[in-house]
Amino acid sequence: MKVFFTSCIIFISFCAQLCAQKNIVFLVGERFNSTSQTMPSLAVALEETHKHRTYYINIPKNGKAENIELIEKADLLICYLHLRNLPKDQARLINKHIESGKAIIAFNSTSQAFEQDPTWFSKYFGGGFRGYVKDGKKSIISLLPEQAQHPVLKGLENTSFESSRATVIPGPLSKHVVPLLMGKSGISPAFPVVWTNRYKNNKKIFYTSLGTANDFKNKTFLKIIDNAVQWCLSDEQVPRANIKKYPDPPELKAPKNALILFEGNNLEQWRHWDLLQNPQCIEINQEFQKFSNINKNPKPNWGIRNKAIVTELGKGDLMSKRSFGDYLLNIDFLIPVEPENIDKRFLGSGGVFISGRYEIRIGTGAHRSRTGPNSIYNQRPPDFEADMKPGVWHNMKIRYKHVNKNPAIVRVSINGKMMHSQIKLTDPTPYGILKPISKENPDDLSLHTVSKEITKEKIKMAANNFTVATRFKTTAKTGTIFARTSETTGWERDGKAFFLGGGEIYYDIGWAGIIRTSRRVNDGKWHHAILTNTEDMCTMFVDGEVAFMKKKFSRPDPADHVFKIGYEFKNFYRPFNGEISNVRYYDRALSYEEVIQLSEENTSPKGATLDWKPDPDKKIPVMDDKGDTILKGPIRLHGDFSRIRYANIWIKEN
Repeated sequence: MKVFFTSCIIFISFCAQLCAQKNIVFLVGERFNSTSQTMPSLAVALEETHKHRTYYINIPKNGKAENIELIEKADLLICYLHLRNLPKDQARLINKHIESGKAIIAFNSTSQAFEQDPTWFSKYFGGGFRGYVKDGKKSIISLLPEQAQHPVLKGLENTSFESSRATVIPGPLSKHVVPLLMGKSGISPAFPVVWTNRYKNNKKIFYTSLGTANDFKNKTFLKIIDNAVQWCLSDEQVPRANIKKYPDPPELKAPKNALILFEGNNLEQWRHWDLLQNPQCIEINQEFQKFSNINKNPKPNWGIRNKAIVTELGKGDLMSKRSFGDYLLNIDFLIPVEPENIDKRFLGSGGVFISGRYEIRIGTGAHRSRTGPNSIYNQRPPDFEADMKPGVWHNMKIRYKHVNKNPAIVRVSINGKMMHSQIKLTDPTPYGILKPISKENPDDLSLHTVSKEITKEKIKMAANNFTVATRFKTTAKTGTIFARTSETTGWERDGKAFFLGGGEIYYDIGWAGIIRTSRRVNDGKWHHAILTNTEDMCTMFVDGEVAFMKKKFSRPDPADHVFKIGYEFKNFYRPFNGEISNVRYYDRALSYEEVIQLSEENTSPKGATLDWKPDPDKKIPVMDDKGDTILKGPIRLHGDFSRIRYANIWIKEN
């Protein structure tokens, strides 16, 4: 009986072992990373350690692969591919495996797997490929603390290790991607180098941009890959990321006339931006651009929690939709608490880019350095130490101005203590995003200029019936909304300009007179202003109400004048500093009913000779009181390794 019982145990154990065995199919086709040695060695290790059955298929550069039908029996595919061209029926077998919910692991150059289908990788793995960072040929890799309990990262002896390959820039990751490890080279930002993705119902998709021969000699990397294989072949549930709870941000207190860029509820003032739009910072191989998954108009990928913006790692940065050049910027921020065993090069990293070019670094600790907290990154350490304690809110105020042909001037205070005072900036900090800002002062800074011929023929503002209607918002006191003016010499006799002065609307006819409203409209809200003219009366409506009337206020139209939107000339009022959503010209005086309808519903009566809307890519600078051009740029919130929180963002322009 004892012998029988023992035999039963042995038999049951043997059956369990057979049931645990899985079929793993390797698809290998790559010639730069010693895969002819590393992939067979990995297959042997999986067979010996876990008793899995492995099958090895060589994928040729072009043409059919032998025995590729083995994919149909695979529980897991492991791919290491580069620029392959498979017949459609064979490529369909790989796609069918993923679509059915079966697991897949991919290494390194698999982000450029198939020339015949450049979108294959981004579709299934949720990322893309653009190039490598320029800072050095090695990278430091660190696990993300919030993912420490993920099955792929269990049992690691080290939280960080080195790789002999410069960090790959993967492109903006999809919303279903979960970064597990980040990598950085030199002073570059950190990018995800290991992640998982969910495609439809398939939750077992794993990718790493690592995978050189040296990586396969690293015990930590081998442990991660072994864990990934076992996770892909199991039903083990992934615990929720360990994202700590933090105090709510302080109450928003912004001065009057400040533009609120984030009040705690939405990201309407922001757009997505990622480093792939800044090619001077990365090594780009033009051949591989087709494998990038850049979306030209993506929505912001960052989240909002408890009235704070939370950095989403590997999913781009936030960029303000508007540009600014002379202002006071306020931002509250919180750095998360992170384990002490995380490499110090990663801890608390993030930043605020002003004018898209100069980064004020955010990080933990109180040390002074050119790359430490509160530094103008890699250019200047802060004047004083300020202990950037994690887990609590800090306040940053930035005073910034950039005048044409002069260096940008910046002052930065943290929690009321001055970190940088009247610092002159010329060159951008590393990974600044904009092309060099022009130091020229062009004669025409208008948003739109109608040619002299069309202005003469269709936009007549003399003693005839006409209407010009516009919708705008601004916090500036001065600025030209539209003008019928000289193309080259500036303000002159019989020119016509519609502009703001002291926050009020003026209509000026050169050397003939000027009329104004008594209502301020520089409150940052949308307003309608409609100018109608008949042979007898010139009338201004503001938001549907009569703002002024003047009899027989007109002058002839000079034949060489043009119609400009957003600017007159440099010897007149500065360019418009705000937003103009439309300008419409009619060769008739709109009726009172049409004016009310246009003001209340923003619906345009038919028959506009000019119906202009702005080009979102065209920006115009403003001028200071001396007539010098103010060069403008956007505000960028930069995400790096840490889930930094940002709140109470407002800007007050001068």
